Amino acid sequence: MLDSKLYRVVLLPSAVFLSVIFGGSYGSGQEMVQFVTSAGPDGGYIALLTTALVWGMLLGTSFELARLFRTHEYAGFMQVLLKRGAIVYEVAILLSMVLVLAICASGAGTVLGEHFRVPIWIGSMALLIVAVILNYYGKALVERTMIAAIVALLGLLVILGFTVLNTPSLELEQGFTNTNPILSGGQYAIVNGGFIPLLVYCGRGVQSRSESYTAGFCAAVITVIPGLILHTSFLTSYPQVLSESLPAYFVISQLMSPTFLSIYVFILFVMIIQTAVGITQGLTDRFDALSYRRRQQPLNKITHAGLTAGVISASMALASIGFVALIAQGYNILVYVFIATFVVPLLTYGLYLILRSKS
Repeated sequence: MLDSKLYRVVLLPSAVFLSVIFGGSYGSGQEMVQFVTSAGPDGGYIALLTTALVWGMLLGTSFELARLFRTHEYAGFMQVLLKRGAIVYEVAILLSMVLVLAICASGAGTVLGEHFRVPIWIGSMALLIVAVILNYYGKALVERTMIAAIVALLGLLVILGFTVLNTPSLELEQGFTNTNPILSGGQYAIVNGGFIPLLVYCGRGVQSRSESYTAGFCAAVITVIPGLILHTSFLTSYPQVLSESLPAYFVISQLMSPTFLSIYVFILFVMIIQTAVGITQGLTDRFDALSYRRRQQPLNKITHAGLTAGVISASMALASIGFVALIAQGYNILVYVFIATFVVPLLTYGLYLILRSKS
């Protein structure tokens, strides 16, 4: 199973990418509202189509570049792409990582607090503890738990999708707003796609150029499916949903039973943890590579856990700024940083390196 093409090319890259994207971007629904549903019912679908195309191109090109140069940790990958300029991305991704983990910590606490009426810090601490445990036991456990969580998530979303399509209040005739859906979808894709170098470890199994791009576009399409379902569900409460701080929770609580909502909150919490784990796994891979060069062996499990604990603790401190404020302020900065340090170099110099090599 682990050596099959289905696992190497479709399941693993899709599970890792969706796990990272869902907790940080879909979980609360706030990012979906800001970048997708704000473009209107029709415009939201165009924004998501744009997002899928951009993600597919970025993922496929990154997997192929990593395969050609045999570098599946982000520092080595960016060294190929930016040479001495890789330090700029290194600084940007570390700051971005702290921001996204802050959003995860804030989101975990907010969702659990909203549903179970517990203090926000309990959810944040639970995220820290579970993420440290998973990173302690290593990549194999992380990947298995990601696939299991994705299967459970997609099952819930299918049920939600069928319920939404049979809801009389579904509003599809609202058309477009003044927001440019292609620009909005591209911005959303780039903000999240900027973390792809951190996730190239999930493309270790691709063995050819066709597999690289198949893996990239499969991961992009599968990752957009929850966005399609969430955006459609938001239309049952449109435009009221635009002003909600937790749009996904608000809409699901209106549409589904309390039991379904409780299961969704639990799966959402697991997915937020997987986002944190997927991002910090990329960080530990980077330090493992550094350790290999210096000592010819990777870091031990305790060091992996310590790195995870340190980064998430710093992020929890940042999360005190406030959930919506983090997204609105942080994402606007990230999009320009990632365009300059990753997207443009990848789609120019990166493609040049790929095209000049043999398939």
